[in-house]
Amino acid sequence: MAPQILVFGLPRTGTQSLLDALEILGCSKTYHMRNVQERGHIDDWITLLKQRNEGEGVNLSLLDHLLDDCEAVADFPVSIFYRELLRLYPNAKVVVTSRNEDEWIRSMSTTLIDSHTKPDADTTRPMRPLAEAYHTYCWNNDFTQFGREYYRTYLRDVRVLARGRTVLEYHPGDGWASLCEFVKCDIPEESFPRKDEMAQYKSVEKELVK
Repeated sequence: MAPQILVFGLPRTGTQSLLDALEILGCSKTYHMRNVQERGHIDDWITLLKQRNEGEGVNLSLLDHLLDDCEAVADFPVSIFYRELLRLYPNAKVVVTSRNEDEWIRSMSTTLIDSHTKPDADTTRPMRPLAEAYHTYCWNNDFTQFGREYYRTYLRDVRVLARGRTVLEYHPGDGWASLCEFVKCDIPEESFPRKDEMAQYKSVEKELVK
């Protein structure tokens, strides 16, 4: 097995709910940030991010090993490696997730960035070293200054590199219709999942959108 659907989008753009929806639609095995620790992959992703950050060639064999038993993948740290994943899985469909840029900045600031930078943050968590690695790679540990630039560059590069593929542009709140058409299946009777595991950190947004 190899990934058939590559979800490229930054955290807080609906990736979690989208992957839950793909599971409902029949993707029996998926990969998301929530799977990293349970599968013992923390150190592997840190290694891959270090290779990318230092300009080394990313170990494609290791990347493939982490994901080759999954049907769909999404969210950090996977989605950071969009260049490599497009090369590894040339037949996979692509979903690009995005939202209003200002809403994304606000959502990130009140969830992931807040939990990572607040004075009483638990620096002993097993996932902390991986968080340090991707915060460093993506916005040089300064989301306020570099977060918006990374958002724009990320989406631009993904869209350019995915040209010629089967691509779905997806936004939080789009629901079942476009997704089911994309994967060629009927719309299920159950409601579209709207899960947000970072809800406890939100201080501005009112809706659960991830």
